[in-house]
Amino acid sequence: MSHAFALRSSSSGPQFDGNADDVLTMQADGKCKFLPPSAGGGVLPLTLQFWVDGGRIGTTQDGSIANPFLTIQGGIDAIEASLAGAGSLIVAQGNYNNEELHCALDIAIVASTAPITVAKLGTEDGPVPGIRLYNVNVTGEAWLIGGLRATTIEGGGLRGDVHLTGETQLVGINAEFGDITCPDSLSTITLRGCHALSVNPGDTPGLRADSLTCFDTTIDGSAEAENAFLHMSTVNGGLTANRATLDQSTVNDGLTVANTLTADTFSLTAARNGSISANPLPLLTNVTDHRSTFGILAVPAIEQGSFADVTIGAPGLGAREGDGVIVMMADPQLANVGIANAWITAAGACVVRFFGTTAGGNQTFNLSLIPIAP
Repeated sequence: MSHAFALRSSSSGPQFDGNADDVLTMQADGKCKFLPPSAGGGVLPLTLQFWVDGGRIGTTQDGSIANPFLTIQGGIDAIEASLAGAGSLIVAQGNYNNEELHCALDIAIVASTAPITVAKLGTEDGPVPGIRLYNVNVTGEAWLIGGLRATTIEGGGLRGDVHLTGETQLVGINAEFGDITCPDSLSTITLRGCHALSVNPGDTPGLRADSLTCFDTTIDGSAEAENAFLHMSTVNGGLTANRATLDQSTVNDGLTVANTLTADTFSLTAARNGSISANPLPLLTNVTDHRSTFGILAVPAIEQGSFADVTIGAPGLGAREGDGVIVMMADPQLANVGIANAWITAAGACVVRFFGTTAGGNQTFNLSLIPIAP
């Protein structure tokens, strides 16, 4: 039988009077006793929070720190069985490499010491909603669906293919991602300090993220979204979007954007598409660290000592009178021609005044708008 808590010294160190497997347990009167697990010994798990330790050996598993679950899936199953609808798992360091996790609840999995690795997360027929992973790596495919809260991956990462469905909100913080795709819905993706192979690489035309927001993030391949917001980030394989904000960011190997928006929100839609009568040639989009757009203007013939004004129309430029504008000619350049001045008219059009002597022709230039304060 069990005894009251009593320590005694021996040649091998402190010992207690009790039986094997007894657990030190706090009683209602504030005293501690060693009790067998069957008599209520141990530390009961916190509400909706359970422990997992794959390194333990034992048959009793209740999710307490004294009797943790031996597998992550065992902890998930216990949360689901509790009918609470949510919960969290604190996972000790161990080998969970072969676990394929399935979960239909809003849940958090936290690696308490060192990062852990599992094989898969969800399935095509059973995507995981609203999960939050901290220092957890998933080596295989991950299937995610929209939940009550955003799916958050902090540390570790989803290193295999990531499939988003059901308007998923995916937030990555200092994490690694494989190819992120939206097979059947519009999702929102936010990456901070992350690394990804690609985002919606165009395998399924017309289906892509509603928004992609990146801070200090590198995407090795291509990225595609309805709205793209890049801040101090790099996309190496090209960006396709309907609207884009590029702040101190670099896009390599192609940029296809219908509307180029900066932090000050001005649009070059019509000018880029060549749909302004005053500017029948389309603009090319080349947004760099500076707020500039690479364009082409048809310069008319200029006689010696005279000027020629060329206008980029207001409907697509989105400028306002009082905005500053900087226009610089780019190579290749027309011989014997220069830019005398540039300004924004009351109608919001940009006028570029050329001077020199030329028979006319197409001239490439860099256009930078400096919007006035609202």
